[in-house]
Amino acid sequence: LILAILGSKEGDPLPNIIDREAITSKFFQAYQHLYKNLREAFQDRGLIEKDAAHEAEVLLSRLMFLKFLEKKRWLDGDPNYLRNKFDGKRFRSFFDSVLDPLFFDVLDVPEEKRKKDVNVPFLNGGLFKAPSRRNYDLPDELFDPGRQGSVLQTFDQFEFFADEIVGREDNTRVDPS
Repeated sequence: LILAILGSKEGDPLPNIIDREAITSKFFQAYQHLYKNLREAFQDRGLIEKDAAHEAEVLLSRLMFLKFLEKKRWLDGDPNYLRNKFDGKRFRSFFDSVLDPLFFDVLDVPEEKRKKDVNVPFLNGGLFKAPSRRNYDLPDELFDPGRQGSVLQTFDQFEFFADEIVGREDNTRVDPS
């Protein structure tokens, strides 16, 4: 009945009917806002426009990738790993105390060479390769999941999927929560 109301042809799965364009638009509008805020934060820490833009883009890519890993429970088995790390608040700066070590001391280091024993996979491929400069001391409000418009709050509004169905064209997607 729902498929008929939505104008489905027989055999069309529901996800093909829902307006993915509107969801995609909403996500990328939010993404642009996050990008702007992060770029400005990097500029406030002394980076020139070009370098700040690059760092903001890379950081958002890393965090988005982590959302896919959360969905698969590959970050200590926790589907809310980032939120829970932030809510734990046992750090001076979320970026410097949680994200930086996770990116460069865990995800970019093979398990046998890590200083800490954590249940997080080694991700070889360059996304988590340490930059020449680290420790930007980015403000926590950029990430606070309880703060409207923060990275974690914004990403929590969407579901990140990484289906493992061979031959499916839309096996990676972002949907509203």
